[in-house]
Amino acid sequence: MFEVFYLLDNQIKKEVASYEKLLELSKSKIKFWIDIVDATPDEISRLGDIFELHPVTIEDFADEGTRVKIEVFENYTFIVLYTLSMEDRLTKYEYDVLISENFIITKDTRKDSKILGKLKNDDKALYKILNKGPDFLLHMIMDKIIDAYFCIIEDLDVTVEKIEDELFEKGNKESLKKVIELKRDVSLFKRIVVSEREELLGLLRKESLFVADETKIYFRDNYDSIISIFDSLDSMRDSLIGIQDTYLSYTSNILNEIMKVLTIIATIMMPLTLISGIYGMNFEYMPELKWRYGYYITLTLMFIIGSVMLYYFRKKEWL
Repeated sequence: MFEVFYLLDNQIKKEVASYEKLLELSKSKIKFWIDIVDATPDEISRLGDIFELHPVTIEDFADEGTRVKIEVFENYTFIVLYTLSMEDRLTKYEYDVLISENFIITKDTRKDSKILGKLKNDDKALYKILNKGPDFLLHMIMDKIIDAYFCIIEDLDVTVEKIEDELFEKGNKESLKKVIELKRDVSLFKRIVVSEREELLGLLRKESLFVADETKIYFRDNYDSIISIFDSLDSMRDSLIGIQDTYLSYTSNILNEIMKVLTIIATIMMPLTLISGIYGMNFEYMPELKWRYGYYITLTLMFIIGSVMLYYFRKKEWL
């Protein structure tokens, strides 16, 4: 279905529009906003026929998974954005926007917590925004997406600190796995932000994008915010790489310490094993075997050798 919001007699009108109503709006000069909600590919195709949309645009509206992009056509501009949510992992949702001179068409693929859900019920705010033009509504969409990004950055910061503590307290594989997953989430986040940064540059630089010069000032603010997010993600990724490298170095040092102790024990045992091996041979003529105190002398000798080697290792601070 298509939820339509339009200005008429200085008021906001809302309705679930029929194709006849959409056709009527397409021929009018009033400013309006169409939000695509759970529409089928056939319904989107009919919408495309009414507003003379390119087949590629219709396909992008109907499908999900389109890359972040901005496409300029003669009578409209099509933009693909992504909203994000942070639960156990970072999840992305496609947000499509088509802007023209008098209207804007949006499609939010999220099933709940939609970006403009509150705005739809705020007639006063919606009237002011639509009265300024569809380009200002596009700014509001980007602004809300970017605000959500900042919230996710804060959540990621808390998660990074928590996992860092877990990693060095417990030192288990599960904690290291979380660090690797976070690196992937941050990389995904960064790719989206970089693409949207380029989109904003396009909106600021190109002509005939149905964005008024007075509105571009607001997009510059969006651009500054997205740069700040990019810097934060860059720093966070470096931090995660540092945490992973530090942990691997830490575990490597622990392993080296264990191997050093085991090597020292093996080294001490070598001469003792040699002595016990010699006197364990079953030759008939071994003079020491007939000694009355040979057993005690051998044990004492083994003890002295072990003690001397242990003292030497401690003096060298190898233990």
